[in-house]
Amino acid sequence: MKTRRWLLPAAAVLLALAAAVATLPARWLLLAIPADAPVIPVDASGTIWNGQAQLAVGPPGMRRTLPDAVAWSWHWVQGIGPAAHVVHPWLAAPVEIAPGLGGARLGQGKLTLPAGALTAAGAPLNTIDPGGQLAVAWPALDLGDLPSKGPLLQLTWSNASSALVRVQPLGDYQAALAADGAGGMDLRVQTLRGALRVEGHGQGRNGNWHFDGQARPAPDTDTATRDALEPLLSMLGSYRNGVSQLRFP
Repeated sequence: MKTRRWLLPAAAVLLALAAAVATLPARWLLLAIPADAPVIPVDASGTIWNGQAQLAVGPPGMRRTLPDAVAWSWHWVQGIGPAAHVVHPWLAAPVEIAPGLGGARLGQGKLTLPAGALTAAGAPLNTIDPGGQLAVAWPALDLGDLPSKGPLLQLTWSNASSALVRVQPLGDYQAALAADGAGGMDLRVQTLRGALRVEGHGQGRNGNWHFDGQARPAPDTDTATRDALEPLLSMLGSYRNGVSQLRFP
């Protein structure tokens, strides 16, 4: 009898907690994101279970707010459990994000956005005032336990342009990020087509990155195009004999 007497109050408390959690305001997300995160919500409405938020990208002091809000709703996914169904105009299809003990699991996805968003990354991209279209694609990933080897991210920059030069477009470029199988990451940049050739290779390990590459006019470009590309090439890196060395750090 004593146990039964506590059942009703306990059930009432549980229901009250469930109701409170279900109506937690979405703006609480602002408190959960580190201030130095590369992507942060700057305004949110609805609840943490079904809401939307404006996002800002870039380092502190140089962030740009994206024009469209990201929306989410939670549901149950067979074989996975609870997951957030994330929608944004830049996403080719909704993306599922599922929490786990080791970290969130990110569903496969593709994002298309204007190249102007690159300015949020700071120099030199904010100086060249980039134009064109970006496409970012990734496989399904466990963010708490990334694969030891294999592709992680691919970025394609189509019809790339810069306000610094009259050559329009400069070309199409692709960057591929992959786990290298030895505890690090491998970054390769290549030119798909265009008057400006950019090639490079980078490696990252324990948070430290090194990148070495070159930018130069394509072999078949005429003299006028080469001259037009010079201001951009001289700004990108150490410039000599028509070649800009791209090194980081």
